[in-house]
Amino acid sequence: MKSELAQLEVLCQTQTKESAEKFDENDKFKLKKEEVDSVFGFHRGLLRILFIRDIHAWKTLCLDESIPKGYPAWFQLVSNFYNQLAETPDLQTKANTVGVTEAKVAAQKQAIVVLQSLKESQRKESAEAQAATDARDKAFVALHPQ
Repeated sequence: MKSELAQLEVLCQTQTKESAEKFDENDKFKLKKEEVDSVFGFHRGLLRILFIRDIHAWKTLCLDESIPKGYPAWFQLVSNFYNQLAETPDLQTKANTVGVTEAKVAAQKQAIVVLQSLKESQRKESAEAQAATDARDKAFVALHPQ
């Protein structure tokens, strides 16, 4: 019984550690997403004004769409915005005139790559925390009747 109780204690400590790592990854992801979203909102606002009469630019950069709340759709919109700017010289040339330079676009594209890796790390840590919680709960259920 003592060894089972000791094992349960180890599982509780593991679950606590994994849960803390999950929260740490969540915080890193949240901060990076807010950073990317803030710059994106500023750039998007500038280009909405710049291209107010350019339907092609509005459609290409999805300036006519609302910004989604969910991460997958938001990520798609932001990625498309910066990829289209990087790959369409005419748009980039015009964007340069309001301060959305090639260097800023490249920096945002790199930030998006970092954000995506943080999202993957967040998913991994969440899965590990859930597995640790399940193992702890299973051990507790087995030990409880005794």
